Amino acid sequence: MSYRIDAKTGELKSLFIEALRPIRETAKSSLSELLEETRKKAAAYTVLPPDGGTVPLVNEVMSSLTTLTGYSGPLASILTSLGDGNWRSKSQSASTTPLDVSPDSQTLFSHFILDMIEALMNSLEARGRATYRSKAVLGVFISNTFCVVDRSIRSSSDLSRYLASPDSIARIDAFRKRGTSAYLEAWRETNQYLLDVQYTSRGGPRPSSSQQTDSAQVVKSLSSKDKDAIKEKFKSFNATFDSLVTQHRQLHMEREVRGALGREVQGVLEPLYGRFHDRYHEIDKGRGKYVKYDKAAFSAQLAALC
Repeated sequence: MSYRIDAKTGELKSLFIEALRPIRETAKSSLSELLEETRKKAAAYTVLPPDGGTVPLVNEVMSSLTTLTGYSGPLASILTSLGDGNWRSKSQSASTTPLDVSPDSQTLFSHFILDMIEALMNSLEARGRATYRSKAVLGVFISNTFCVVDRSIRSSSDLSRYLASPDSIARIDAFRKRGTSAYLEAWRETNQYLLDVQYTSRGGPRPSSSQQTDSAQVVKSLSSKDKDAIKEKFKSFNATFDSLVTQHRQLHMEREVRGALGREVQGVLEPLYGRFHDRYHEIDKGRGKYVKYDKAAFSAQLAALC
């Protein structure tokens, strides 16, 4: 507002600024209140969706930020008066510097939007970690939250422009990575069943990538105790894998999230299972008692996760 006053009031400018000071100070404090209100609303969720779905607050905040971009000029002026990051605290003293849109005002507005998004996502992630016992559900919840935020940014040319810097992209993408990491943590037990270092060392060196593993020969070289251990690994793997696949299908995932998490699981499990299967599938001589999935059937199961 003051940059318009500056052009029209001349010598009366200082009087106008003094008259508008209460409005300006209210506007300043309201920015820190927006951040605090976002955190409070997120913390107020005593119950989160049991299927990992997102909460209405995410769309609410992103819609508000999209609306705020329409007032970027006045808001940038207020942010410039406050100074970078000072909107995070209510205790900042009032500045007597006249409001003016500096060349860096767009960067300041970008920082404020990013702070709002991080306040939202950090607070919801904290609630998720306090609420969900299942790493899979937690990972889906964080991933869904990130997905809705990311989709809102991509669908708004203004938000996309303000959050286009490498730093902004990296800070927001950190939530995607944390969601993926939490989800894959739930599959870690499954991975462990496919690690066979102790058996490989007894059965001779691994064949090179150009050689085909002779499963019958590998199994023949195992002791009875090691054969029983391999059978138990297959049984435990099958039970854990089937349980996680069922859970994956039951959880609520945004379309992009289902595809992304499915590919992550596929990228980890498919090569592990392929090597383990190549080496030990003759443990039950094709009867299917222990080896429930051949490699083609297993790949189909993984592809269906996406």
